[in-house]
Amino acid sequence: MPAVVASTRRKLAVMKAEFTTMECLGIVRRLRSPWASPLHMVPKPDGGCWPCGDYRHLNGVTTPDRYPVPHMQDFSARLAGKIIFSKVATVSDFPQPRMTKVLQEFLRMVPQ
Repeated sequence: MPAVVASTRRKLAVMKAEFTTMECLGIVRRLRSPWASPLHMVPKPDGGCWPCGDYRHLNGVTTPDRYPVPHMQDFSARLAGKIIFSKVATVSDFPQPRMTKVLQEFLRMVPQ
């Protein structure tokens, strides 16, 4: 059991450091909301972690978008025959758009 607890504590420390960095950059901010989604840390190939919100419950109570995101199969079919691809970390490479007050209330995350 101690190994599991130590692993969880390390993840929590990494999670807090990541959010402190994003808070300093103005990407996230602290707020109060009746909504909260679990936060998971997904390992990166380089040993770091990506913070990922689990919005399944929110998706269950949200009205579907009239213009949904294309299915992965449709999107990947358009890539057939292409030879140049890239991978982008959007949090660090692009400015993040401001969210409306309504969205901020629903997109809150808490560590699990």
